[in-house]
Amino acid sequence: YLLCGTPVLMTTCARDAAAVVTEYGVGRTLTSLTPDQLDSAAKWFAESVLPDRERLRSRCRDVGVAHFDIGSTARG
Repeated sequence: YLLCGTPVLMTTCARDAAAVVTEYGVGRTLTSLTPDQLDSAAKWFAESVLPDRERLRSRCRDVGVAHFDIGSTARG
């Protein structure tokens, strides 16, 4: 999704990806899928993503290319 310019919600199970998402602010990581965690994610989306979506779209794309495109994953 990042390569498409879309911020992500993810669990912390994929630790490497979760670290990138957290470090670069291109999404939210959830420790569980409880109603409280999902409510918090929805609030973040409404208050942070929607008002600044164009800047975030570009940031997500840049982070996706740097960390998750085929070239960057092949280089390790």
